[in-house]
Amino acid sequence: MTRRETKPFGSAGRVLVAVMVLLAVVLAAVPATARAQVSIARGTVCSLEVEKCPAEGQGFHLALVARMDANGKLTAVPALADAVAETGIDPAKFSEATDAQTLSAAASSYLGYVASGNDSFDEKDATATGGKASFVGLEPGMYLLTAEPATVDGSTYTALPNLVIVPRVDGSTYATNCQVEAKFEVRPVETQHNRVTKLWQGDSASTRPQSVQVAIYNGDALYQEVTLDASNNWTFAWDGDGNWSVREKDVPAGYTCSVLMTRGDSESGQDGIDFTLTNTVPTGQAREPPHAWPHLQHGRPHLACGSGGASLRRWRAGSCRPCGTSQGGGSRVSDARLTSREKRGGAAGAAPRRWRLALVAGAVLVACGLLVWWMGTQRATAQASEGSALLPGGAGRP
Repeated sequence: MTRRETKPFGSAGRVLVAVMVLLAVVLAAVPATARAQVSIARGTVCSLEVEKCPAEGQGFHLALVARMDANGKLTAVPALADAVAETGIDPAKFSEATDAQTLSAAASSYLGYVASGNDSFDEKDATATGGKASFVGLEPGMYLLTAEPATVDGSTYTALPNLVIVPRVDGSTYATNCQVEAKFEVRPVETQHNRVTKLWQGDSASTRPQSVQVAIYNGDALYQEVTLDASNNWTFAWDGDGNWSVREKDVPAGYTCSVLMTRGDSESGQDGIDFTLTNTVPTGQAREPPHAWPHLQHGRPHLACGSGGASLRRWRAGSCRPCGTSQGGGSRVSDARLTSREKRGGAAGAAPRRWRLALVAGAVLVACGLLVWWMGTQRATAQASEGSALLPGGAGRP
């Protein structure tokens, strides 16, 4: 075989080697779990074993908050819709790669919604035996794990809410039999001093509501509803042991609400659970001051509610959310009762149109003035010509 004949084979070989090297690099860059992942078979059933349970007979609870499809994607259950809308925390963004801190914050925020769900969540119960609590017959998805407080050897074990995803990625397949360690805060037995505090972020004092309603739950039972406002420094405190959770009722429009649950320090006399509810205005969104300007109702400004684009949309929709009136009813406001400022406020939307009309009217007046001036100059010129023809020595001389 001559050298010339081997060149095509040598070139093809080099191309083949280059392709194989490139394929190896691509495969190395792809995570092992992504290469090995397989679809979840229809009808898959999972189990979960909770380990390191501190007390015999302690009750544990699971609530399904998101279902998992065949490709491992999570979708919130309908009962969690309010929590997703009001907290901005969507299970669809979670996976096995989600860090523990993010899951812990989500669990604290979901806790009050599950407690107030009135059995709308798919829940399962288990009792600890031999340091373990077992759940069986679980469909694929994400669950909120909670437990009853327990007292052992002079210490109180208060469960921390935990989000658990089943099944879990395990090598080349999904593992349907899963384990998780129970999470507890351990404190000496003593009376708990609990507290809930409201914080605001991304807004100003002039735009936020004057108060909020917060529901406090002990397990699934409503303990108390409280009002937080400036008069109590947006804080409420109560004493007692329990499986506590909180939920803000009717989160104001334009805000998201997150919940942070922490334990106090017994040495400082603040032993107990501190709940911090933070209402945040998302970046780039401005919130209208409530009850600041009149809006249109029945074609006239209505002084009891906010104005601007939002209030005009409410009026067009047939209802006014702040005051509860509608186009079909409610009191009418006569023009005689409106001050000049209120009338200006109610007609603010027509200001640009009035400016355009004024400019057009001004242009028409200027044009008319120029026309009158031109006609006057023409007439004066004609009269001057007639007068010069009558003078002696003027035109008409032979």
